[in-house]
Amino acid sequence: MAKNLLFVLLFCLPLITNLYAAKGNYRAGLSSIELKPEIGIPLAGYGDKRRRLSPLDWKGKYPHSFFFRPSTGFRDPIFAKTMIIHDENDNKLVLVSLDLIGISKKLVKDIARKITKLGYKRENIIISATHTHSGPGTLSKNLGLSIIAVDLYKRKNYLAVRDKLIKSIFEAHNNLEPVDLYHSKFDAVNVQWNKWRKARREYFNPTAKFILAKSRATKQWLGGMLNFAIHGNAMKLEDTRFSGDIPGAIATATEGKIAAKNNLLTKKPVLLFMNGAEGDVKHKGGRSEDILGVIGNRFASQAADSALQDKNMIKIEDGIKIRTGRAFVGIAGYPLEACYKREGFMKYVLAIVPDFIPLPFPIFPPTTKLTAAKLGHITLTTWPGEASTTLGYRLEASGKKVGHDQVWVIGLANDYLTYFTTESEYHEGEYDSCSSFYGHHGGARIIRKLTKLMKKLD
Repeated sequence: MAKNLLFVLLFCLPLITNLYAAKGNYRAGLSSIELKPEIGIPLAGYGDKRRRLSPLDWKGKYPHSFFFRPSTGFRDPIFAKTMIIHDENDNKLVLVSLDLIGISKKLVKDIARKITKLGYKRENIIISATHTHSGPGTLSKNLGLSIIAVDLYKRKNYLAVRDKLIKSIFEAHNNLEPVDLYHSKFDAVNVQWNKWRKARREYFNPTAKFILAKSRATKQWLGGMLNFAIHGNAMKLEDTRFSGDIPGAIATATEGKIAAKNNLLTKKPVLLFMNGAEGDVKHKGGRSEDILGVIGNRFASQAADSALQDKNMIKIEDGIKIRTGRAFVGIAGYPLEACYKREGFMKYVLAIVPDFIPLPFPIFPPTTKLTAAKLGHITLTTWPGEASTTLGYRLEASGKKVGHDQVWVIGLANDYLTYFTTESEYHEGEYDSCSSFYGHHGGARIIRKLTKLMKKLD
């Protein structure tokens, strides 16, 4: 009996070893395509009078602008960047970062239709806006957003961005090669502060998280993705040049640090900037184009000294799992109480009119599609807009309760439904409260749905 058992163990040991050795056999491809929008397309992100046309362009003087001043050039390039990952079972994940103010669900649907020939479905795709306030507008059919910050939809401009994004995905697909995937993180210092809550300036999530791919053939670092929460609004409002702003500066400077790790003069590494729960987080410092270089280099230097060190990288094993589902976010409305505190004359007004005035259905829908994707032991969750720091922490805590210890919040992803706050933040009456068109219940509903999806992943 003992001899038979020994024989079975000796026979099976190589099979067991090969089975475990096969885990983490990933292929990855990366691509970066410059968007190059036409000069004259207005920038998206600010409704301030310094960006607006006065009077409005009723006479058609400008080919792209109606509400907002035309753009005048480029401060720095803006990009569509893609990272595609396949596991050993050919499960797929398509990660995209776009230098835009936000992502429309129309764009996600269009992209999904165009890349089916490559074997990708809509559930495989996570597209995140970097949230630069100096990217092209005129890309959304949402009339409310058009008036507030992005100008009227122009099909030509939309198709130009869509086609560049498709090109980026095809190129990343063609670049697929065997890789080892690693993750790492560090806490950035002197980079962020709280945008709206001045009494709590130091309240934000400082953790920057990386997924990086290393070629098995050349042993060179190809790049990857960075998940970090920060607003992209350092450029002055009067400056109408295109720019990747703070997210672009961080990505570019960090790409340089990744390139310095390579010993061959190969292609420049590509780093996707995928924003986090940045609804109340901005960069430290004032508005100026000079601050872009300061913050970008400060972040990259800290990353090079910590997260980008080989000894601090952890190999990603196991593979890819994805779950998607539709969530009821709520009936969108104008949060009158959050915008106007119950003081003075408004105290009497709010005693008569509703605190929350429903908006017409087409402006913001009551539902959205969410994604939870597991890459090894990392769980990526999409948030369709701008979540506050607290909501990001709550989602991470909710994930831990169902067995997901590393939950990454991918903000401004696959849809844009404005800001989301907690109940206490909603009643503070800051800018993000006044822009929470689903009230304080919307964020809680998203967390509940994403938690259910995370349960289904296992």
